[in-house]
Amino acid sequence: MISYYRKLVAEHSRMQAFQNGITAAVRPGDTVCEIGAGLGTYAFMASRAGAAKVYAIEEGPVIELARKLYKANQNDLGVIEFIKQYSTLVHLEDKVDVVIYEDFECQGLSPLQESVLKDASRRFLKPGGTFIPYGLELYWVPLQAENIWQKEVSCLDKNEEKVLGLDFALTRELTSNERIQTPFEADSLLSSELLIESLNFAEKQQLEFSRELTFKITTSGTLHGFGSWADFLFPGGHRFSLSYEKPVTAYSRAFFPLPEPVPVETGDCIRMKVGVVKKPLPNRHTWSWWGEIDDRHGRSKFKWQSSTLHLSQFQKQDIEFSRYIDTDYCPVLNEEGHLRKFILERMNGNMTIEQIANELLVRFPENFPSLGKALTKVTRLAKKCSINA
Repeated sequence: MISYYRKLVAEHSRMQAFQNGITAAVRPGDTVCEIGAGLGTYAFMASRAGAAKVYAIEEGPVIELARKLYKANQNDLGVIEFIKQYSTLVHLEDKVDVVIYEDFECQGLSPLQESVLKDASRRFLKPGGTFIPYGLELYWVPLQAENIWQKEVSCLDKNEEKVLGLDFALTRELTSNERIQTPFEADSLLSSELLIESLNFAEKQQLEFSRELTFKITTSGTLHGFGSWADFLFPGGHRFSLSYEKPVTAYSRAFFPLPEPVPVETGDCIRMKVGVVKKPLPNRHTWSWWGEIDDRHGRSKFKWQSSTLHLSQFQKQDIEFSRYIDTDYCPVLNEEGHLRKFILERMNGNMTIEQIANELLVRFPENFPSLGKALTKVTRLAKKCSINA
């Protein structure tokens, strides 16, 4: 895990974009919150920019390393308060001027990240405050991508989809409806890219849209699909781009394949729609890309309809998880929840672990066949939740 954070620090263009954005946005005396602080890098930058108070929120154990790095690098100890918790469970004393957040993906936001930004905008950010980055732009472009196609889509060609008497042809159709995270280069482009979405996080935190696009083919070749990437926007006119013109980063780019490769010539026209919604799985974006390719004379060459919706039948297990990232969801305790509530209510300083375990045996006999099992349950919960654990 530490090697992952070191790789992030080594991406100098991204680090510089955050440094420039923080320098432009943070004023002396400001209050700042970094969500998903990791090593605390941006919290340190905010402190050095003159922030009077910085909240560094990080749920993972790496926060302990962040504390040590703070002591090793800062002269203004006391400015940064480290909070080990999910941001959606944190209550700050005051609202902040700046929220720093970086846990993005190749196309900007996942539904989980949307819920974090939505919560931070509602509960943490002052009116007129800003996010860093404050927004994103999303781009789309036709690609000739033989290497990606061979590696990701047709690693089994049609003649190889029967293996040892087993037919895997269905997997080809599904793969061509999948969003694939992978880099691609400038020489893959068959036309100029188009901007398909722009977000300002202070106003909108949800990636949900439908766009009609038209591309004129400028380079003859074979169309294998479409590439997409995000540019992140920072105060002061700075940006961090994931485009084909930039080095590959931890976030990479995305490839949306066609059902089959299509030869195209200069002057051909692609008319298509691109859309994304959070249905049927609230914790996953459903991407759809469909359209038609005409030759230079307007005659249709190819039509297709692709959507990650076709994969949702294999992701039904995500439905149960998905509700927990929706901040509007109203949870109800299940059996395990009632069991833990029973134990926690008795951790009031007046009962021993053994006394709680004995009551647990009486209340939940079907869950605990022996005192030993009950003691184990209470002890583990006490280690996590009691003051002197």
